[in-house]
Amino acid sequence: MKILDALHLMRMYQYVKNLFIFLPAFFSFRLFDPSALMYSILAFVFFSLCASAVYIVNDILDVKEDRLHPRKRHRMIASGKISPKTAM
Repeated sequence: MKILDALHLMRMYQYVKNLFIFLPAFFSFRLFDPSALMYSILAFVFFSLCASAVYIVNDILDVKEDRLHPRKRHRMIASGKISPKTAM
């Protein structure tokens, strides 16, 4: 398994949406407060990893259907680049 394949499996390009986690600190004018910034960064990292886990489990559960879909068949598990066992 290549590192780029693993990152694509995790759908890191979707992480941009998770930046909304920083909005409460931003709107409370605490974005640069070390404590608030640390908690926001930790929340971003953990939320992103949880989202990736959901994407991976979904890809494993839907692998048969994804192989028949014109676009989804190119996903890492459906295409066979990463095995479901390795993905878990």
